[in-house]
Amino acid sequence: MAAGAVPLVPAKPAGPPFTIHPLGSYSRYLKMIAYGDYGVGKTKLVGSAAVVPQMRDILFIDAESGDLTIATEEDDKNYKESAAKYIDVVRVRTFRELARVAEYLKVHCQFRDADDEENLKRLEAKLMPQTFDPKKPARRYRTVILDSLSEAETYSLYQLLGITDKTRIDEDTATAEFKEYKLNHGQVLRMIRSFRDLPMHVLMTSASSFIQDDSKKMIMQPALTGKLAKNCQGFMDIIGYMYVTTGEEGKKVHVMQVQPSARVNAKCRFSNLKEMGWSNPTLLSILKSVDILYKDKHR
Repeated sequence: MAAGAVPLVPAKPAGPPFTIHPLGSYSRYLKMIAYGDYGVGKTKLVGSAAVVPQMRDILFIDAESGDLTIATEEDDKNYKESAAKYIDVVRVRTFRELARVAEYLKVHCQFRDADDEENLKRLEAKLMPQTFDPKKPARRYRTVILDSLSEAETYSLYQLLGITDKTRIDEDTATAEFKEYKLNHGQVLRMIRSFRDLPMHVLMTSASSFIQDDSKKMIMQPALTGKLAKNCQGFMDIIGYMYVTTGEEGKKVHVMQVQPSARVNAKCRFSNLKEMGWSNPTLLSILKSVDILYKDKHR
């Protein structure tokens, strides 16, 4: 060591590297993917978070103009008014933008949990200049909605292939091959994990698709490429397949199946739910049935 040089000594950590909590001692947030064909009620379901006080405020990440479903709801006045009051929308058109939103929410949650009104307002003034009012309390997001996961994956592939909004629709572009699909798989899983790890309710929608398993059976699953459809399920509490059937007097019934069956990929981590799923579900009915409603100490 040269004369006068300062030896490199590892800095002592500010606190313990981890802490241990009793089972059930912290707030529980719902992590859910609702998938199904277009028009079965996925977006309306996740939008029903607006009528649950414990899930407000809500940031709706719009990747496919799905907010129109919520904004034009006419059947339920309370739903429409609550959505208008408690849901904010951010439109993303690239995977990079989606990544920035995830980073923002991580910082937002830190300020929210520290009850740091000053920094919450600073972020709000920067990102919501058209509606920012310094006299009003800052938003405190407790739910994020990604609509939809299928479209987010498309943006991921576009980024890997160098396709942007400036690429002409008749321009020759690269075709995704094994390398791109492998990179896409890791990239999308990292994105899902980054949202899943946020201390808030995380609700995602996805289109559906059939795949053929090893025994030649056709199985319904989220519309994601390759093993993504199966691997993404490990990050979430509920994977619900939504469809519409006919009930009494010919009325439409929206069903969400959360227990797996021979032809449907589904999942529910809540062992206290014994049913196959819900008919005409709302976020309030789901949270009540799995018993994770809580009083937020930060309110």
